[in-house]
Amino acid sequence: MRNGLTLIEVIIGVLILGMIALLLANVLIGTIDLFGRKQESQEIFSNAQIILDRLTREIRQGSQVLDISSATDTLGKLSIQLCTGDIRSFSYTLYNGKYYFTVDGEIQAGPIKELRFIGYDFNGTYTTLTSTIRTLSITLVMDNNEKHMTLVSLRTQVQPQLSGIFITEIMYYPASLDKNGNSQDERDMEFIVLYNGTTYTVNLYGWRVNRTTRIFDSPSGSFLLTPGNYAIIGGKDSNLTNFYNLPSSYLYLKTQQRGLYSANGEMPDNYGSVVIEDDRQNVIDQVDYSYTWGGYPSGNNYYSLLRKSISAPSNDPSNWRNSLCLNYYTSSLYVSLLL
Repeated sequence: MRNGLTLIEVIIGVLILGMIALLLANVLIGTIDLFGRKQESQEIFSNAQIILDRLTREIRQGSQVLDISSATDTLGKLSIQLCTGDIRSFSYTLYNGKYYFTVDGEIQAGPIKELRFIGYDFNGTYTTLTSTIRTLSITLVMDNNEKHMTLVSLRTQVQPQLSGIFITEIMYYPASLDKNGNSQDERDMEFIVLYNGTTYTVNLYGWRVNRTTRIFDSPSGSFLLTPGNYAIIGGKDSNLTNFYNLPSSYLYLKTQQRGLYSANGEMPDNYGSVVIEDDRQNVIDQVDYSYTWGGYPSGNNYYSLLRKSISAPSNDPSNWRNSLCLNYYTSSLYVSLLL
């Protein structure tokens, strides 16, 4: 009869118990790790919900978009005016090496990798003109690459406000003589007129014309276009105050290059585009004009292309016409009256 275990049996028993303990430890570690990752995932999802819920709630109470970052900005910004008149600014900040979502400068949730805003008008067309934005596409990517997308509209009962910077006049085919009968280069006689339909002053310094040249000079002594006023833009060598009878209220600005079109050239006399971009290269207004819209000379009469209404689309041919014989010459006398 055996009275106890042999040494080998004890060793085997210890090994078996060790293997069981190791297996249980691995299971426990795996369970803890899984729980930790699940908890982290839930926390990230919860942070994403906080961000989207805040954006959705505020935007639905918004009356208009005041500022929006470019659609190409991975980390963007958005400012809206609420129906109460208050302003909300949504952005991001860098904290401890990671980016976090902020509202009016205060951290709300995160970390995030991407926050992108894209604006659409009533027709669902992409736009950067803040006054026409009625729906916003929001793309949110959290720190673990978890991606969320949503569409949110401003209050539907709020009527769209007529607001923005508009191209209102284009002189693409000027006469060869100025108001004093002196011969001039066509590039120096061309101009574009902008109207500030917003309720705030806009700094036009560095704005880009036709994607090729920027506004860098101001004979008027300022680059600030106040609400309800006009700015007239000419090329680098233009002298519009001597070439035309400019209204005294016009803000006169010049670009970097002589010609307002591409490659320092003159604007086309038949079909062309006038594109105005802000200093971040967001398209503010664009007119793809045709000589059939107006602004084409008839005999010795020269006209600018004049917009009828800023409430109608920029590329509606019926929204443009000849100026009322504002720019013409008879024999050697050139007469110009801009309205």
